[in-house]
This record gives sequence, C-alpha cells and structure tokens, in this order.
Amino acid sequence: MRFVAAKSRVAPLKELTIPRLELQAAVLTTRLYKTLREESRLEFEKIIFFTDSTIVYAWLKSVPRNFKPFVSARDSEIQSKCDPNQWRHIPGDSNVADDASRGLHAHELNGRWASGPEFLQHAESEWPENLSPEPVENKLLEK
Repeated sequence: MRFVAAKSRVAPLKELTIPRLELQAAVLTTRLYKTLREESRLEFEKIIFFTDSTIVYAWLKSVPRNFKPFVSARDSEIQSKCDPNQWRHIPGDSNVADDASRGLHAHELNGRWASGPEFLQHAESEWPENLSPEPVENKLLEK
C-alpha cells in the first residue's frame, strides 16, 4: 500500500446537506482517480475507495436513476469511472481524510494522514469486518 495523492476542498457557498457534501467528495475522489490512472506511469494492482458516509455508500451501491437529479447525476458519474464494488465504508474515527478538516496542526497530519489508518498496513483479509455495512434502505436515503 502506498499513499499516492490527496485533495480537499472547502464546502460550496450554496448550502448542501452533509450526505450531498459527502457525495461531492466521492465525485472528487473518482475524478482524481481517473486523472491518476490516465496521467501516471504507475500500475495499480487494486483500487479501493473509502467513504465514512453510510448514505453515500448506499447510493453508490444502488441504481442511480432511483434518486433525484442531484444524487443521480453524481452517482452516475462515479459509477462510470469505477466499479461500485471498489467502495468500502470506513468508520468516521478511522477516516484519516477528515483529519485535515479537524483543525489539526500540520505536524500532527504527518503520520496517520500520510500512511492511512493502521489496518491498511495489513493484508485485506485482516481488515476490520465493519468496513462495508449493509446499505441503508433506499427509501430512507433521499427525501
């Protein structure tokens, strides 16, 4: 496992719900992945994406046309760039991507943020079992 790239953004001026902001982060993730795949000379053996939002995780595991246009369009874009089975849920306290937005000093980001959560240093078969919960029922996902 190697840290290859990271990107973060501030929330847009237009208010969005937390799940929609998390979905935007997933879109950004797959766009960065597509760029790396096209522009890098690196060969990737396996790609796994993580989200700490169970709602976004469920959206990504569902058929995009079942949702309102905002979610449907972004879900479709993500699914066109990667396989939904590449996504895993990660508990919020293990999600080092959020460390940058938690007000930590730069020297505090160096270790965990650059290398990822501890479980990534082990074989995938040894990862915690709670990384991919059953998706929330679709009727609860978007009101």
